[in-house]
Amino acid sequence: MKKLWRPLRRFIARQFRIVHALFIPVFYAAAHQLSGKRRRGLFKHYLRQGWRNGLDPAPFFSTQKYLEAYPDVRKAGIEPFYHYLRYGIMEGRQIFPSEQLRDELVGCIEGAVYSPHSGLLVAAGWCLPTMELVPSLSTGAATVTLDDGFRQYRQDASSTYGVRAAKAGFVGLMRGIHECRQVSLEIAGPNFRQSLSETFPQILSGDPRTASEALFSIHTALPNFAKRVPLIDEPFLRPLIQKHEQEILITSSEFKSFGAPPAAPLVDIVIPLYGTLRFLDNQLLHFSQDDWIRRHASIFYVLDDPRIADQFRSSAERLHRLYGVSFTCVDGGTNRGFAGANNLGASAGGSEYILFMNSDVIPQDSHWLARLVQVFRDNPSTGAVAPRLTFADGTIQFAGMEFQWHEELQIWINHHPLKGCSVDTDPSARVRDVQCLTGACLLLRRADFALVDGWDTGYLI
Repeated sequence: MKKLWRPLRRFIARQFRIVHALFIPVFYAAAHQLSGKRRRGLFKHYLRQGWRNGLDPAPFFSTQKYLEAYPDVRKAGIEPFYHYLRYGIMEGRQIFPSEQLRDELVGCIEGAVYSPHSGLLVAAGWCLPTMELVPSLSTGAATVTLDDGFRQYRQDASSTYGVRAAKAGFVGLMRGIHECRQVSLEIAGPNFRQSLSETFPQILSGDPRTASEALFSIHTALPNFAKRVPLIDEPFLRPLIQKHEQEILITSSEFKSFGAPPAAPLVDIVIPLYGTLRFLDNQLLHFSQDDWIRRHASIFYVLDDPRIADQFRSSAERLHRLYGVSFTCVDGGTNRGFAGANNLGASAGGSEYILFMNSDVIPQDSHWLARLVQVFRDNPSTGAVAPRLTFADGTIQFAGMEFQWHEELQIWINHHPLKGCSVDTDPSARVRDVQCLTGACLLLRRADFALVDGWDTGYLI
């Protein structure tokens, strides 16, 4: 009897080794809802009953289709996976991919952005959670699991696939990507990897504002956005902001004056120009009618938009001669953003006070700037002064602001309490203290401006 059992044992052992080498336990467990079983238990389950019930041992092998294609294997009662590995390969027999996990392995990359300047990539989409299989993003050279990024609720996936799809949404961040032509969404386990979706990422320039707009286009509900930012947005944008700040420091600027400024100006008026010049005539007209500004203020127009640089240069001399107002054109050579443009303009002057003013702010009467300066002289402890601003229809745009805590975003935001109201609702026509002021028209002492190191160029606007 022992002699009879030995060949059988050797056959079983050989079958065990051959099949075990390519058996994919994580696939087998996920495809056939067998979570909780160990690797050896899953393998025994397949050998004893799984294959007889038509269960597939790996994603690349369909038990049922192999037996249907080769009736001799079915008639012989040989376990089909072993037959293929032991004989079928040499005989050139065809195998068929499993379809038993096809409905479970579902996901899509809906968009991706890549920054070659920082080697960072962000991809967003959705992927159904699958037992024991690990969803990940891959560029071929690098891989990161979805759980290392940000997961979020997706109503569309939940409505289609039920409760298990509640956290199907993902936004993933990949680092150290030196070159990226394609990114894929994959499901993987030991000896098993399957691509679910592929896309070509949008290649971003080094402009941090463009990158932030691309990231913010990825929808995330407000209650979760504050959780996403430190995981995805901030790490992606930080190196771009730092690089942009370094480039600004070494970018040369050009200064050209039109007319002679006051011999000893008291105020430097800094006005960034971006996007449009259509308010310039109205602003210069009011400056020309204000003798205090003509006698005590230097005006610096900061070109912060290369798209309108030629238009401004070609009209600057005409504007000076038409309105008789002297000003200096400060050309930064690139878009520095609101903060960077204001800092550049402030560095061009040296007066005791600096007025930061938007190009669409049009004064309504003369000597308004003199009254703002007088506030500092009457109140030495004052840190900053701003006038009330109104819309074109006369309603209030700004009459002081206050900070409010945004519970969903988990940040402080500024709030205009009287915005859109009639000026008659302004509780005080005199100087009053408020929590914060707008940068649209803001007067500071130069010394105080230097103490706070100017505007924060990390603020993207």
